[in-house]
Amino acid sequence: MSIYRCCNHSTILSILLLIIINNFFDNHIQKITASRFDGNQSPQEWNIGKEKIGPNDCDPLIIKPGEYSVEIGEELVDRECRIYILAEKAQTFVMINYLHGTVKCDNDDEYVNLFDGWFWYDQYFPVQRDRKKTKWNPNKQICVKGQSIKKISYEMSQNAAMFYYRIKRVNTGFSFSVHFRNRSFAPINFALAKPNIKQEFQLTNDLNDHIVSSLYILQPPSWTPRFDGMMMKINSIEVGGNKMPASKWPGRCNKDGQNSYVEIGGYLGEQSTPLDELQVYHDVCNENHFNHQFPIICPNIVVRMVINGHKNQHIKFEFQTLKKWDVFHKLYSEPSRLICLTHAPIFPEIPTKLIDLLDTTTSVVMNNGETNIEYCNYLLAEEGFYFMEITREIAKHECAIYLLAPPHYKIEFQMIHVNFKKYCHHYGQSDTHIDFFDGWQYNQDYIPINEHLKKSFKDRMETTCAYSLGQEMLLTRKKKIFHSTENVAQILYMYNAIPAHSSDVKNEEKIGFYFNLRFIFNPYPCNTIIHLKETIKTYTPTYLIQNYNEKQSKICSIYMVESSWQKPEIIGTLLKIIDYDIGNYSKQRSIKVEDYAEIDGGHLFGFTTQLIPSKYQWYNDILSNQIFEIKVDNCRSSAIHLISGGKSHNYVVFTVRPIWIQDYLPLNKSIHHSSYSISCTHLPKFYDANAVGITINDCENGFITMPGLYYHRQRKTHSNECLMTILTDRYSLIELSFVKIDMDCDQSQYIDVVDGIIKNVVKTIITGHNAAQINYRVKINQGFVLRVNFIKQKIPICHSILRAQDLHLNDIHHIQSENGIKNCSITMAMLPYTKTKSIMNSLVVSVIKSKICNEDWIMIDQTRQCMREKQSCKQLGFNDYAVIGGDNDAVQNDKLIRLGYQFCLPYPKLPVDFLVVLCDVVTIRLITTLNHDNWIYVKFGLSSGKQLEPRMPFGEYIPYLYNCSNNLKISIIR
Repeated sequence: MSIYRCCNHSTILSILLLIIINNFFDNHIQKITASRFDGNQSPQEWNIGKEKIGPNDCDPLIIKPGEYSVEIGEELVDRECRIYILAEKAQTFVMINYLHGTVKCDNDDEYVNLFDGWFWYDQYFPVQRDRKKTKWNPNKQICVKGQSIKKISYEMSQNAAMFYYRIKRVNTGFSFSVHFRNRSFAPINFALAKPNIKQEFQLTNDLNDHIVSSLYILQPPSWTPRFDGMMMKINSIEVGGNKMPASKWPGRCNKDGQNSYVEIGGYLGEQSTPLDELQVYHDVCNENHFNHQFPIICPNIVVRMVINGHKNQHIKFEFQTLKKWDVFHKLYSEPSRLICLTHAPIFPEIPTKLIDLLDTTTSVVMNNGETNIEYCNYLLAEEGFYFMEITREIAKHECAIYLLAPPHYKIEFQMIHVNFKKYCHHYGQSDTHIDFFDGWQYNQDYIPINEHLKKSFKDRMETTCAYSLGQEMLLTRKKKIFHSTENVAQILYMYNAIPAHSSDVKNEEKIGFYFNLRFIFNPYPCNTIIHLKETIKTYTPTYLIQNYNEKQSKICSIYMVESSWQKPEIIGTLLKIIDYDIGNYSKQRSIKVEDYAEIDGGHLFGFTTQLIPSKYQWYNDILSNQIFEIKVDNCRSSAIHLISGGKSHNYVVFTVRPIWIQDYLPLNKSIHHSSYSISCTHLPKFYDANAVGITINDCENGFITMPGLYYHRQRKTHSNECLMTILTDRYSLIELSFVKIDMDCDQSQYIDVVDGIIKNVVKTIITGHNAAQINYRVKINQGFVLRVNFIKQKIPICHSILRAQDLHLNDIHHIQSENGIKNCSITMAMLPYTKTKSIMNSLVVSVIKSKICNEDWIMIDQTRQCMREKQSCKQLGFNDYAVIGGDNDAVQNDKLIRLGYQFCLPYPKLPVDFLVVLCDVVTIRLITTLNHDNWIYVKFGLSSGKQLEPRMPFGEYIPYLYNCSNNLKISIIR
């Protein structure tokens, strides 16, 4: 920049010093100032020297009125430059007079034009929706090919304007004057952010009841950035109707075209970014306004007030610049943060090749218990254009690409091209497929869960490759762009053939598929996934989960997960609840609670199989808004669920810190003694003061295995009777106390325990066994509080139940007749029991030792004959025996005695194995008469197969096989 004026040396030094100071504080953005000028003077009164824009100055900023001249130097020949003009005072309009020029404009590459606003790349400010005259062309041509240049004047629509020009000859140029005219009202304003200064601005609308008013705080890309982000805070607002008290965090405003609202957000200002909508933003209006500050990490900030049918509207707000260190800090400390993403090019010349899908160091345990080291998974967390090659290593394997966007974004997946030699089908219909899944799934565990996402598995899974083959065969064009509901998605694919070696095939002929990945802003995320490995160990990020003050029932969640397909590195998470407001209840409430939060943990994702009440739940009445910590111990993943009934603005603010395996400490050494703990090893923890919630999804899977205080609230209507199972060890009885019952007992609502009906009174029941079942039917939003206690006994319970999933062949169980007169038994079942879903393929019953009184009366030859002829003990006249059998119903009857295998014969070699297959329930019962002292030691274990090598002295016979499917047929015939 050079200044051409007759001045003394002191004046020149003062001006130079001023320029240096301005450049220092404003990060070297070029400013041109004019002196001795009154902004209210008319253009005819301008009679001062000109400010000269030097021959090497491109993209300067003018902030004061005056006359200016442009001279082209060697460096600027045939280069497009801009002159940004800004009146720093609001409610001001810029007037431009083009005075003189030596530019010929004799071809299309040489021009001088004026723009009503600012622009760069293909982005224009103000955007079209902010302009009152939507069809008005903001470009003002000054130097037009084939026409002489004339003096011309223009008045801009706001306090900003811009010259853009390209001149092809040295020492040529043009001159112009700038004038600022004050107005009482200006709907659009531009502002210049000042470092280290908190600025305040107010958008107003006093008369016009249908208008858009905006403030733009912009940074052209050619400038050295003044700021990396902006801290915003709303001081006062009157926009729209139904003004409600301010909340702490942003909600959702109705923007259907008939309402008034404000958007506060930012633009990245990069190429190919659409400007119809802000890239990131918060809504604010009278119904949903908030008073907490929030950072916008964008280079360009916009506050837009849209008025529809209201007068005397305003919003007053303050803003302050954030530098790089401030931005880094605010990213973790402020939960309501907005971040502009730098988008990748849609189609670069060469796609990024994903070649590292196979991790042979990772061993994964599958559903069948086998270890598969070839299972290929990959986490992709960046936008771009990609090629997934099907190599020989991953062919014929079910593979997955896990897509992850930042928390406030959704995923857009576009299938570009599929090069498969085999026909591609839908997921589950063929080995060869490519499918898009809305969410993440691994080993039959899904997040977000269907109930929270309100989509079925079928709706979440879509094929992505059939469209390409359909086009080739001239069939109907299928969908090729897919969007996720939240910030995660998954590509599941398999190619059921072995391709040629990659080195033997040209790139364009390689088997695989090309796709494009982009992230789209989501202003109201509800089920967000946080990948724990992406967090920085030295910082503890803060997160916000809320219902956005929506007037309807809503469940929102934040899942904090590790990559379940990789070796575990995280042993748990430490959650610190630092702020929350759930329910706004002014007095103690009954158990009928519609608003609460809960924390859960899981071994994988761990949030779909809710067989054990592992959750800790709370709301305002329980903890009185105190800060507390919860350690989710021995869990690779955790989640916070916020359940809202639609009557209050609920939110939870918390920090999360992964507990890495190498940093793991026991609970009593790692966090404060007042913290709570949830463990995936021992679930649930028992709290005397706070009930643990029992979440039941399908009405039959309630299951309690630990003593404690529990409550159940019915979330949805069930026409069928619901079940809840309580189970302890063989040495304990169960004591049940119903502390509260929030329901009316009638034919439509009831709670049955064994054979007793619970009325609206506190009642305690002690079972005679180690298991109990509660059958109930409860209307939605009603429920009960239950205290469970286990009473230890000196000897095993005579009739006891074992959970088949927990059986192990190393555990020995003892059955003995009580006082020689009572028949005792052990029953095994898949618990919680669900008819048609709890069948056991095969269960091994291994007899280790036994003493049955009539064994001494039988010879080995009799045993051989009896087994060959398959005679029962009762047919031989013996009344003491053990019977082994099963049924397809949880309620067993005399079929066990009639059809079960009877064990009463002396075996010369023990142990001996019995195999029971395809049964829901399996029982071994010891039958005793005449006060005999009979006993038997047995082991149990689930088996993956239906045939065993029998450990018996007579291997040619198979009397040990008991099949419930045959049993069922026999019982029907009889």
